[in-house]
Amino acid sequence: MLPAVVFSAGVLAAGVGSMLPRLVYRCAVPAGCPPRAACQHCRIRFRPALWGWVVLGNGCGNCERNLGPAWPLLSGLLTATSGVMAWRIAPLTVDEFVLLVAWLLLACAGLLLACVDVTVRRLPTPFVLATAAILAGLVGVAASTARQPWMLVNSLAASSALAGVYLLLALVGGGMGMGDVRLAAVLGLVLGTAGWTAVLLGATLPYLLAMPSAVMRLRRDPKQRHLPFGPYLVAGAILAVCLTGA
Repeated sequence: MLPAVVFSAGVLAAGVGSMLPRLVYRCAVPAGCPPRAACQHCRIRFRPALWGWVVLGNGCGNCERNLGPAWPLLSGLLTATSGVMAWRIAPLTVDEFVLLVAWLLLACAGLLLACVDVTVRRLPTPFVLATAAILAGLVGVAASTARQPWMLVNSLAASSALAGVYLLLALVGGGMGMGDVRLAAVLGLVLGTAGWTAVLLGATLPYLLAMPSAVMRLRRDPKQRHLPFGPYLVAGAILAVCLTGA
């Protein structure tokens, strides 16, 4: 059973990962600007509605120039991450399968947000809020299926706690932005389902992961105090659940 779950998670992740470059390219714009609507090389507009967003690979359909990150890198990274999470969570019941779906969704959305944050130093609020809404719904379904309302209570409490900590850091000038605060709240929704040890790890690991990069940036430019923290938040949460299980 478990090998089939791990394999299925990896296959789905590979497919989603190959579609992320176009999403990253369109969303990686400065704050206040609409998503990109055309190729920057040939200026041909993307197809309307969903078909302009859901595209395999990172090439322009007209000039075939590369747009966004390399899809094999994103696909491979997401496949490996999803496979490890499926193995560690090892779902057996319906609620555990629902929670696995929540974590896989978080991995996909997290990789997208991390790439955008690295590119333009911002986390698109619509994507963060949409992810939060879907994850909250999945956690609610898992809690209802398992008949464990405390699961949803823990999830909301962890979300509030992480959001409060990062909001305080943002207010005191700790290098955090409001996008990081919103993302921390989203991560808390799923970390809360894995227990408070996972929540604590999810709050601590991002700083440990970011420390080498922060030190190198300060050595190169002492005035550069801001670094994209979104990737470290996502990586810390995923590493937390891989270390503890869900």
